Amino acid sequence: MFDQLPDDIVLEIVSHLRTARDVARLASSCKHLHSLLGEDGWRTFVRTCFPLLSLPLGKAPRWDALANTLTRQARAWDTKAFQPVAYTDDHRRDGNYFTGYTNAGRPFHPVIDARLTFDNSWEVVSWGAGEDVVGRFRPLNSGGRGESDAWFRMEGKTKGYEAGVGDVTAIRLVEPEGKLGLLVGRANGDLQLVSAAPGSAGKTLANYSIPAPTGGLEATTWTSIGSIDTLPNQSSVIAGNRATVSLFPLDTAERTGETVPPLDSQTFEAPGQGGRTQFIHSAKALNNDTIVCALSGDANPIRYLTVTPSGFTPSLAAKNASLLASRGIDPDKKQTVRAIHAINPGPAGHTNLLLSAWDDGTIRLLDVRTPSPYDVLYRDMYQPFETHSSLLAYGSDRFVAGSNELEALKVFDFRWSKSYHHSAALPCWSGTPFPDPLRGTSSRPLSMRGVGCDYARGRDCVWHEYSRRDYYRPNYRFHVMPFRDAARSSISRIFSLAKASDVSESFYVGLAGAVAEFSTAPGVAEQQEGQHEDVVAPGVVSAAKKRGWRARASQFSFAETEDGLLDPGVSMSTFMPRLVQRFGDEVGAPQYQKWWAETPPKTAPWHRWDKSFWRPTHFTF
Repeated sequence: MFDQLPDDIVLEIVSHLRTARDVARLASSCKHLHSLLGEDGWRTFVRTCFPLLSLPLGKAPRWDALANTLTRQARAWDTKAFQPVAYTDDHRRDGNYFTGYTNAGRPFHPVIDARLTFDNSWEVVSWGAGEDVVGRFRPLNSGGRGESDAWFRMEGKTKGYEAGVGDVTAIRLVEPEGKLGLLVGRANGDLQLVSAAPGSAGKTLANYSIPAPTGGLEATTWTSIGSIDTLPNQSSVIAGNRATVSLFPLDTAERTGETVPPLDSQTFEAPGQGGRTQFIHSAKALNNDTIVCALSGDANPIRYLTVTPSGFTPSLAAKNASLLASRGIDPDKKQTVRAIHAINPGPAGHTNLLLSAWDDGTIRLLDVRTPSPYDVLYRDMYQPFETHSSLLAYGSDRFVAGSNELEALKVFDFRWSKSYHHSAALPCWSGTPFPDPLRGTSSRPLSMRGVGCDYARGRDCVWHEYSRRDYYRPNYRFHVMPFRDAARSSISRIFSLAKASDVSESFYVGLAGAVAEFSTAPGVAEQQEGQHEDVVAPGVVSAAKKRGWRARASQFSFAETEDGLLDPGVSMSTFMPRLVQRFGDEVGAPQYQKWWAETPPKTAPWHRWDKSFWRPTHFTF
């Protein structure tokens, strides 16, 4: 019957399917539908079920593979099925977060950036490791086994940079005129465009001159390059130290290492304080015409710079005193914004949504077209006043916030309506998802009307109805754990976050003296019998070792922290969430890592977490 319908009607039907399994079964029903749905059907499914993500598409995208990637990643994010891999530098003896370091140790603070290149088929990630620049090429979503990994290392000493004043403090991967390059900012105020293209890697293409702070602001803290970004059309660079934001042209056609002056520069002065210059935490391009700056200790810590032919035109963000007061926020109190992030730029690079991390512990979503200071306000109710150092958004679906105080990552759902839930592909059940987010208890059947969904009446079973509710999809916070054999315990804040795209299987975290990769790839590491820790894929280890780095599996614990929305009259939660780690790690016996393998519990399909976090008490009433 379906093979006799017009193609557009079939695709309209596909747009109402909510699992990849349904599309695959429909495609296998006859040759005509297999041919039609092989490309058009999967494209319809991806665009319908994942409209909140930006999809980087090459010249010939494989929509079936993309659907498989996105559905697998959605399940991994919901079940916390991540494998962290810690990368540490064997050349350095200062120690790092994972191995510990002494009070006299000064591990580097990595800044990270990542992007797709080579027709969006490869992922490149790069970070500053002291005065060096380190990076890795890997095929996009290749499973994490590392067979094709290629690392590079640009040593700062070869260009005269020393540790400390020559440390990399900001980095940005760019591709002007189709040639891959690195914008590298350092603690001494140097800003360079360095080639990362084959045949010329490491060559300095341009130097950019940012006006240096003067007077009492000449300290390294103010001189260091604090942020680098590019306009979405890749025509200009926005970069700044802690006192000045500058705009530069981004072209390499006629430049051979020459110094490029800024097209315009902007400083911000505190009113009524004798011309005191404001400290700039970050500067980002919102679109091709607007730059957003995050300031420290100001009543208006978010400022806009409109790019015009005559230069910058500064303006203030809107403020709604009554709306702030309804959330218990003093509208006149001086605040600090440490991190900003443009949300879901889209294919044209234009967006009006801005995410910002404030020092009162809130993360605010702002639509610059509205007169309100924020449209949605998020907060970790478990640690409501913990500040955040960095933000990383996956379209307008979810975002990650890095703690400015601890080695903690917080995953927030934007709480928009979703078209895809991985739970839709699981079998029906008459019980609720478990363990319960608050009580931590198992579940028992609740329904007396039967187990299955009643599609004719539009009625879902208990499991499918409850699994879509926000209560059973809470936000959560990771705590990155040091190695078991660490010489000492050290504390590290999160210094940076990065990802190559919304569909990448990994994101990267900067910790003291180390970089952690959180991967959803199934092959990056695996558990081995009798081992206390997972073993990283040999290809990943050998590729890192060639450039003097070590790859080793790490672990994390997590706590679920409710829905994260700050409603009127609510400022924090009195509930103390449970901190969960792998069951085998908790009891200290590796033989318990796969206790569920011999006799899987009957209710295992409806557990909310990855099986490494299961424990026997979850399956008893």
